[in-house]
This record gives sequence, structure tokens and C-alpha cells, in this order.
Amino acid sequence: MKSAIHGFVTLALCVAASSPARAETVVLNDPRGDDHGPGTYIHPATDGFRPGTFDLTRLTLERTGRGVTVTATFAASPQAVRIRSNRDDPGQDAFMPMVDIYVAAGPAPGTGHRDLLPGRRVRPSGGYGWDQAVVISATPDRLRTHYARVAPDLAADTCFPLGARVVGRNLRVFVPGRCLPADLSKSMFLVLVSGLGPGAGLGRFLMADGETPRPEAGDPYIREVGPNAGLCNIWEDGVGRSPCTFGGCRPCGWHPWVLDAIVPEGLRQEALLADYSKKDDRLAALPFVDVRGRSASPMGTGKNAAPAPATEPRHPVVSTRKRQITIRVKDGIAAGTLGALVCPGDKPGGTVVVRGMVAGFTVLEKVGDDSPPCKGAEVEF
Repeated sequence: MKSAIHGFVTLALCVAASSPARAETVVLNDPRGDDHGPGTYIHPATDGFRPGTFDLTRLTLERTGRGVTVTATFAASPQAVRIRSNRDDPGQDAFMPMVDIYVAAGPAPGTGHRDLLPGRRVRPSGGYGWDQAVVISATPDRLRTHYARVAPDLAADTCFPLGARVVGRNLRVFVPGRCLPADLSKSMFLVLVSGLGPGAGLGRFLMADGETPRPEAGDPYIREVGPNAGLCNIWEDGVGRSPCTFGGCRPCGWHPWVLDAIVPEGLRQEALLADYSKKDDRLAALPFVDVRGRSASPMGTGKNAAPAPATEPRHPVVSTRKRQITIRVKDGIAAGTLGALVCPGDKPGGTVVVRGMVAGFTVLEKVGDDSPPCKGAEVEF
């Protein structure tokens, strides 16, 4: 993303005069020009992948009496192209962006699923979990059937709503009320955009019965990211040597297949998605965001969680060594928790992740780049 502090989230609540049901609207905003994952991904130069069609700028959830209308707004209007899973498949017209919305019902998520659907190759940060999910795509029936086969526990709490349509720069779909928490204003959201895959080549993706999905594995319904973008001299029929894939993983291996995400204020999408390691078998992690644009509270989970403080404390940096930073926190912070590095004058200094405790100090690692922290830096969680 272009700025370390970006976007805002607005929440509007009103009571409809003609209905006892409460109308509720949540708007999550995201900057333009960041549909490149960790900053290096490039798109195939062909129909369906033109600039801006995966660049999510706003997600709107509007509750009515029967359910929620979800609108994903992009920088450019998604295009319909014909996809097919094999050479004999007549195919169908479909738009390429696919939007995942993982929702934790409450201000302190942690009791739900710790894994996202297969193929995203990212995980929720801080050990937090989600309770319900919605996937907006052009092929909901295929996705429902596929994920019920390969990830039944996750699919049981995921809705694949029918009838998503392109309206200008928007993808719009009606989601039944059972698919989302009753009170959106107190929920946390993890939102990401990937490219719809054709579902071809199932043999190299599907697992034997009872086998657990590998976290770094791909999925046939998520478009791959490799070293180079496909030239698309074929489309989706599996014949030829250059299918339509995204490129730019540097390095490749354990890298996310995510193009865009909504992240909390003070954090950078590029830094978060770049923090993966094939050597350490580590996926990149994405935090939940609340309706104000803030990160999920690290103060606990479930019904016994402590309420979040009115203002977040900042912890002065005690020492630095290359990307390693130490701070002193009275009660410690859980490994995997993300924080924002704040420079004097409230200027953003980057993103850090907690790695553990050493001799009473909390050890963090600066992610995204190798630049040293600014003098007088503090860390806010």
C-alpha cells in the first residue's frame, strides 16, 4: 500500500421506521493501486486481468430484514471471460476476482477456525480465528462442492452465495442472514482478494480421504502465483505451456496467492504479505480489522476477554539489531502478534511481529524491508 497509515472504516446504524429489524451498514475502505500482493505480483496481459480489476477499494455490508447485501468495489470493472476446466468443457462466462470475507463474531476473535480456506496460503495473525465466512465468486456451486470435499470443517461455516453480478465497478450479491453474525458492528473482518482458478488439474491438488491440507499447498480454484506471469497462449483447457497465472513471487515457496487485502490502520499490506519463509515453513499472516479500521485486540479471546483500553499503550524500543527489536512489556505479548512501529511525531515506521520472550524482554522482528527503525521509535499493538 502507498501509505503506512491508510483508509478508514465508517459504520452507520439506523432504525427503519417501517420495520422492527435494524438496518445496519458497515463500510471497509482500502486504497487504490495495491493489487500486487506483497508488492511484486504482476498480472497476465490478457482479458479478465486488466489493471484495477483485482484492486479492492471498498467493501460494503448492508443489513436488511432478510440478510445482508455485500458490495465489493474495485478500481476497474471486472470483466467476464470464458473459463473451462478441460478441453471438452464448453465453459462458462465468469469474472476473475474472488473475495473472501472471514468474520469473527465479537471484538476479540479467537474461538473459531485458525486456518483460512485452502489455497490462500496465508493465515490469521496472532492465533485468532473466524466463526463465519462468505466467498464471493462467479462459480459458487463449484466452490461449495469442492471445499465440502477438501475442507469440510471450514466449508460448513462458509457461505458461497448465488447470483453475484457485476454492476459498474462493483460485485454485488445478497447473503442470507444466517451466513453472518447478528451484530456486524461488534464483528471483526479479514478480507482478501484472489484470482478465480478454473478448477483444472485436480489430481495434483486433491488429497486422499482423511489427509490434512498442507498450509503451503495450492488449490485449483485459486489462480496460481509463480515466478513469471503466464503469457496466456492458452486459456484454461490445460493444453500448452503458458496458462494464465500471476507472476512475481520473489522468493517463491510458501508465498501467498493473495492479490489484495484490507488491513488495519498503521499496517502495510505489502509488508504483511511479504513476511513468509520457505526456509522456516512460515506463511504470511493477516490481521482482523474492526469497523473502525483498528487491529484485533491482543487482550484475550472469548467471553472472558478483557475489554480493549480506550487508547493503546506504546512501548519504547529498548534495543535494535538489524531487523530484531526488543521492548519491555510487563505481561508479555503472544508470539505472532502484529504491531505498528511509530516514529516521533506519530509518523509510521513499519510493521513488526512478536517472535518471543528473552530474559524478560519481548523480541520483535521488523517485516517488509531491512531498513533500521527510526530513532526514538515506539511500538503500538
